[in-house]
Amino acid sequence: FGRYRFMDVELHFLEEKHSFAEPVLNEKGENVFTCEICGYSYTDAWQKDKEGHYKTGKEDEKQAHTYGEWIIDEEAGYLEDGLKHHVCTVCEYEESEVIHALGYGQLDHDEEIALTADVSSTIKSEAKVSDGILAVATSEKTMTQETGYLNLGGAINPDSRYLMINAASPMSLFVKFASAKNAEATLALFNEPANENRDNYMADQAKTASTSYLTSEFIIPSAGTYYFGSLGGGIKVKSIQVEVHAINKDVWVKDETSHWHASDDTSCTVQYDLAEHTFDEGVVSEDSTTYTCTVCGKTKVENHHWAESYSSDENKHWLECTDEGCTMKKAEAEHTFEIDTTKEVVHASEDTDGNITYHCSVCEYEKVVITPKITLGTLGEELVTPVDFGEITWQEKVADGLLVAGTDGKSVTYESTDSLSWASSVTEEQKFETTGAYFLGGKASGRYIKINVSGACTIQLYGTRGSTKSIYVGIGTTLAGIEAATTEELADTTHFNQFTSSNIQLKTYTLTEGGSYYLGTNNGSFKFIGLKVKYTA
Repeated sequence: FGRYRFMDVELHFLEEKHSFAEPVLNEKGENVFTCEICGYSYTDAWQKDKEGHYKTGKEDEKQAHTYGEWIIDEEAGYLEDGLKHHVCTVCEYEESEVIHALGYGQLDHDEEIALTADVSSTIKSEAKVSDGILAVATSEKTMTQETGYLNLGGAINPDSRYLMINAASPMSLFVKFASAKNAEATLALFNEPANENRDNYMADQAKTASTSYLTSEFIIPSAGTYYFGSLGGGIKVKSIQVEVHAINKDVWVKDETSHWHASDDTSCTVQYDLAEHTFDEGVVSEDSTTYTCTVCGKTKVENHHWAESYSSDENKHWLECTDEGCTMKKAEAEHTFEIDTTKEVVHASEDTDGNITYHCSVCEYEKVVITPKITLGTLGEELVTPVDFGEITWQEKVADGLLVAGTDGKSVTYESTDSLSWASSVTEEQKFETTGAYFLGGKASGRYIKINVSGACTIQLYGTRGSTKSIYVGIGTTLAGIEAATTEELADTTHFNQFTSSNIQLKTYTLTEGGSYYLGTNNGSFKFIGLKVKYTA
């Protein structure tokens, strides 16, 4: 074992690196490198891409390909593309290219086409008979072109042997044909390849002949591709007479159900481009809908019978057509909502939400709108004056921290202050432009103003008596406390003040802490004109 290991080590030390001579170009222009010691050689092959070829590391010296002759890989047919390629003579880069299908032209003028051959031939795929006519054999079937006719061959075969017609316009084809055997045979015209049952040929475009030649007219109604094939028995086609029709494409002829183009030749009764009308969604008038064909402009009118009462959803109302299957509507419009005076209005308070019932004045559709409960907030130091609520028997928020209320069947009325004057005790700096007053009649339990303050403050109250007698207006934590105030309590001017004049007076109240307070009368009526708070804390 040790001896063999020694020999391996000895051989390892005998290894030498290759010593390559200067490269030699081969017939492809490639560098061939050969070791001068052992004769080992390798080739520096061309690097290549679509644009050209170059030596390794020398892409900036790229050379354009030098192609040889084209080599046909697959011949192009009349319908199918072919394929060819050529090879660069330097680097052997190969480029392929599609050979476009040859096409077979169009039938576009009057002519008589003889389907004959000078020498009999067999068609195994496709053969051009004339411009616009191609003989096609598929599925390993064949056709024969004989002296005097073309034999479509076989039994029922429009899907495997047929004449393919490329028509440039509407035309008649007068086909002279006969049965290829001692029996009748039927030739049919298709506007699409035959289906499995071979029953999709064009209406009235199947003609039958016996062993004697018969000339039959086949109608091609518009430009396009068509197919002649046998529905039974072999068929010999001798000639096709082409008669192109002068069709007036600018004018549609129409009846109640269909439209078509007609020939300028009045003796021609063929209806070209015949199709049923394609009506739009219609335009609704008061009692009918007018539909218009989007192709030819033909109109039809359908009268409607409208429901006597409205249908509706949350946004709109309409009258529906009662005719079976009709989905038309009329008088469709958005609802016109107004308050339903037959339903009670529940006004929001500080404790509960309110709601108002509305109904549409047209269709009586009803909706209920929730008015969220009042979040009163607290008074700021800005002057608060009445907002015109009209007459209320519930709570209404005037501003943050202040609301006015009429309860227990009592009401608070907004009144004008046009006839009121300022008392002489009110200075010019304290006056402001009045907008109106809240008339709080009677005692505080039925009519009051509620205020929220955030801390100790003084309140300046602007108002006047609402009756001929002097009244006491108090601020307290309860309405009952204001109404039941004793003579001693009424004398406390920090919470009670007497309004003795019909002019607008200013009275001051003092509150030692924040919270909710009520403002109302101990006796008689009061007109509230404004209020201003000043925090002292």
